[in-house]
Parts: sequence; structure tokens; C-alpha cells
Amino acid sequence: MNERMGTRPVSPQRLWGVPLRVSRSFAASREWVHSRSRHVAVGVAALALIPVLVGCGGGNEGTGAGPVPTAARAATLPAGAPLIDQDKMEFIPTELKVQSGTTVYLKNSEATVHTVTIEGKNVSGTMKKDDLLAWNPPAPGTYKVTCDFHPLMKATITVK
Repeated sequence: MNERMGTRPVSPQRLWGVPLRVSRSFAASREWVHSRSRHVAVGVAALALIPVLVGCGGGNEGTGAGPVPTAARAATLPAGAPLIDQDKMEFIPTELKVQSGTTVYLKNSEATVHTVTIEGKNVSGTMKKDDLLAWNPPAPGTYKVTCDFHPLMKATITVK
């Protein structure tokens, strides 16, 4: 038989031609692995607490009063109704002023999916092309609007 094809086991050094250095004893390597496992477990536990801690944060961060209500899907856009359109990866217009009690409509006009997040609360879920949303501001104030998927998309709704 060929010497390379013998029954002798092939070490990783011979198989891949890469030197394999083992500088720790078996006991030391086990201790190192267990030490790393503890660090990973602590890290995972800390990450699991982040949503709880964030959820306990302050309330409405804008100047609007009260909680931000969830918006409802709308079938049609009334003529002359205030509209913020999501098109070309931006909100158009970026600033909208309305009177208290006015319903604001938000539409996604492009194939890219978006969200409508008002004052940090996603009120729309994922919006696909041509989805239309009706949102009633809860009180006078200034509301910041963003997209969860595209944080550079920003708009402001001012309710008087």
C-alpha cells in the first residue's frame, strides 16, 4: 500500500498543511471553555433584559400630550385630506400642520415596505405598496414620524 494511503490516522497538520498548536492542557482548556460559557450566559441574560428596561422608559417623547393611538387601515383617501406619502425613500412632505381633530392619512406609494412609527410607536405594522393608513392625533402637539426599516426617513406632524 502507498504510505499516504496507510491505516495510520491522518493528523490535521498533515491533512490541511496547517500547523496546529495546542498550548493548553486538557484541564486548562475545559476551564477556559466553561469560563467562556459563563460569559456568554451572562451576555444573553443581559440582552434579554434590554426590551424590559426599554419598555419601562419614559412615556411620550414628543411635545404631544398623551399616548399615541394605533392607526387604522383606510380604504380610500378623502379629497383634500392631509396626506404624508412614503415615496422615493422619504416622507413627502416632511412637515405637515393640521388642526386638532383632523385625521392624517399616510400612504406607501412605492414597492419598498415601510412603517409609520410615531413618537417611537409603530402604529402601522409593515406597509406594502398602496397601503393607506388613517391616524387621529390624540392631542395638540408635535409628533415625530419615522420608518423602522429606514431610520433616515423623518417627518413631523404639528397639531394645533
